[in-house]
Amino acid sequence: MPNNPVTMKVQIGGSSGSSVSPTANGSLPTVSGGYTATHITTSTTTLVHTGPCVFHAVVVNTKGTVASQLKVYDGIDASGTLLAIIDSLNLSGTFSFDIACVTGIAVVTTGAPDVTIIYL
Repeated sequence: MPNNPVTMKVQIGGSSGSSVSPTANGSLPTVSGGYTATHITTSTTTLVHTGPCVFHAVVVNTKGTVASQLKVYDGIDASGTLLAIIDSLNLSGTFSFDIACVTGIAVVTTGAPDVTIIYL
C-alpha cells in the first residue's frame, strides 16, 4: 500500500482552520490549542469575549472583601442572560460550567475578588 501523505484541516478555539500534515515518520504532529483566560482583580464590569464561545470555568484565586460576588452573563454587559453567580466572599477554587454562549461573556465583580475567567 502506498504511503500517501494526508492533509487535515482543523479548527482550534475560534481561529480559522489550519492545515496539518504528517511528520516524516507518518504520524500527525501534536496540535496545541486551548482555552483563553481573562484575569480580573477589581470591582468592575468586564467584557471578556464578544461572539459565540464556550464559558468553561471561573477560578476564584483570592476571595474578595465585604459583599464580594461575581456574576457571569451571556452578553456584552449585565443585560445579558445570567449564567452564574458565585459568592467570592466565602468560596474559592475552580467552578466548571462548559456553557455555550451566543452573544459573548460579560462578568460583573463586586468586592474586588481576584478571579480568572476561562473560555474557548
